[in-house]
Amino acid sequence: MPHALLNFESMQSSEALEILRQIEGFKEAGNDVLQELSAYFHPLNVEPGLTFMKEGEPDDRMFIIQTGLVQVHTRDTVMTTMGEHEVVGEMAILGSGIRTMSVTALEPTSLFYIHKHDFFRLLDSRSEILRGIIEILINRFRRVNGQLIESMQTREKELRLAVEQKTQDLQEKNDELMRTQRFKEQFLANMSHEIRTPLNAIIGMVNLLRKTEVNDKQSNYLRTIKEASNNLRVIIDEILDFSKLEAGHVEMEAIEFSPADVVEQTLQMLTVQSQEKGLEFESIIEDSMPGLVVGDPVRLNQVLINLAGNAIKFTESGKVSIKARSLANDGSTAIIEFRVQDTGIGIPPEKQSTIWDKFTQAASDTKRRFGGTGLGLAISKQLVELQGGTIGLESEPGKGSTFHFQIPYPVVSQEASTESNEEVETSTQLKNLNVLLVEDNEFNVMVAVDTLEMEVEGISIDHAENGQVALDRLRDKDYDMILMDIQMPVMDGYETSRHIRQ
Repeated sequence: MPHALLNFESMQSSEALEILRQIEGFKEAGNDVLQELSAYFHPLNVEPGLTFMKEGEPDDRMFIIQTGLVQVHTRDTVMTTMGEHEVVGEMAILGSGIRTMSVTALEPTSLFYIHKHDFFRLLDSRSEILRGIIEILINRFRRVNGQLIESMQTREKELRLAVEQKTQDLQEKNDELMRTQRFKEQFLANMSHEIRTPLNAIIGMVNLLRKTEVNDKQSNYLRTIKEASNNLRVIIDEILDFSKLEAGHVEMEAIEFSPADVVEQTLQMLTVQSQEKGLEFESIIEDSMPGLVVGDPVRLNQVLINLAGNAIKFTESGKVSIKARSLANDGSTAIIEFRVQDTGIGIPPEKQSTIWDKFTQAASDTKRRFGGTGLGLAISKQLVELQGGTIGLESEPGKGSTFHFQIPYPVVSQEASTESNEEVETSTQLKNLNVLLVEDNEFNVMVAVDTLEMEVEGISIDHAENGQVALDRLRDKDYDMILMDIQMPVMDGYETSRHIRQ
């Protein structure tokens, strides 16, 4: 049931004075002032949930709460909560224009209010009332300000705790991601070793068999086995390289090298592959090429092998060429361009922007016809960009493709080049060597022993199946050379090498 409404006209003077004296700001006013003030107030009853002062609407009333509870808010933001014997709406009395806040009853609430024009009529003769209202405003600002500060401090604490919790959650997720990445890298490394070990044995055995007496049919079988094995090794290398690039674990070297020599090395490495397909394979080095630059020759060679190997793979007849030239050279830095051109199947225009994506090939039947992982170009692009370069292509289906990339290299001065290019006679005939082979895989032992015995005159080979056995043998005998495996039981190659160096 709603509370009884306050009606000063029907109340005894002492009761009205008692209510007004409980309101901050009027406690010190005289009885005559309060009695005169009470005559201008009107009663109002508000049900719970109803808004009696609306934001955006003009109003000229000041309310005093007799009993109940109200909430002052701006849209969804609660400014303060007010209860019995408190004053609301005094700013509307003193100011003008529309309201910037709303007031809603939280429970059955009884109020009485005074209109603006009545209030100012009293102010003309009663300065005590003005002082009382000013005191109410001051107390209100103090209380609301305190509530806002307390609310802000509470919110700040909540936000700080939320940020700390979020930071902790992100750290835990990052740690889990790092653990997953390390596990992935370790898994790939272990799998690589486990696959490479028998694969190297297969390739080694094939090479040994091809040096024995075999008929044409057997020779073809051996060639097929070698090609399949080499393809499998390329796939493993590409997966490992891509994993390292994705993890950001590839670092570029900065050593002096000859770009022309790297191109020639690429040509030599792929000549047999091109000859088997009956292709013309050449390199063209323009005179503008600097003699020595500073960079990573291994990664340059890797990109050239990827591009030239693809060119040979996708070219059935005609020609593949590698061209190198300097686009610009200011004496300190040269921008060197490499172009790999073929007369192969070409790449459709709509596929030319996607072939750089991982696991992507130009056509749906490319993988079935030519094999591969679809990682070679993605790896090449990342390696070129890690060296500060750019890569692109030009291609026409049925006529061939040209892949080109440019890398800026610091140039080695002529004086430094002369000093570094002094030839030193290093040719030494390897013979009569005492070699310790540390290897746990019996197939690799067979390949290593047979290959070395065929290639090195008078060689003597001792075998140790793990690092601990190797250390025992080294205590009893001096060796000219140690061939050390990495992953072995009991003691691996890293630990064994540390013990030997100590």
